[in-house]
Amino acid sequence: MINVAAGVTGRFRPRSEGTVRRLCAFASAAISLGVVSACDTEVRVTHDYDESKIGQAQVIASQEVLDEVFKADQAFSDYAQIGGVAAAFAEYMDETDGAMISPGEVTKGADAIGAAFSDWPADLEMKWSPDMGHASAFGDLAVTSGRYVRTRNGETVGEGRYVTAWRKNAEGEWKAVMDIGNPDPPPAPPPDPEGRPG
Repeated sequence: MINVAAGVTGRFRPRSEGTVRRLCAFASAAISLGVVSACDTEVRVTHDYDESKIGQAQVIASQEVLDEVFKADQAFSDYAQIGGVAAAFAEYMDETDGAMISPGEVTKGADAIGAAFSDWPADLEMKWSPDMGHASAFGDLAVTSGRYVRTRNGETVGEGRYVTAWRKNAEGEWKAVMDIGNPDPPPAPPPDPEGRPG
């Protein structure tokens, strides 16, 4: 319960307890009248926009966000070619919330993820490029997916599909908060020339 007298100072301070009671009764009556008036009044909301275009506007906004994230994802891959895979992951993963999911473990934080690539062989290259994605209507979250290829001396030694979840930080930069790669299954062995199974 609010002590009205304690909250009123200066020339508006009530002179007696009776005055306080009258103030409380008046305030209560005013509030009740306002509630009753609000209940009796029909509120109408009018607008001059076409509701059928709201979804279309969200799609356009989402596409603009997705274009931004595709550029960030491609810049991530380009950085790996220039500065190395470890430096790229340390730069593009979120400082604290970034998570790299590997078989049997999750590495958290940009520094730890970069360190996980510290023994990456110098002659092993990895490139990737997004080919699909989705962006939130609010423009602060997005997901990209694409193909990655690992090569050594120009020969493909591994490839697969990756998924990266992105979040825009307070500085307006897109940082990856989750990354996972899924290697393609090994190619099927050639058929036995004598027709034997397996």
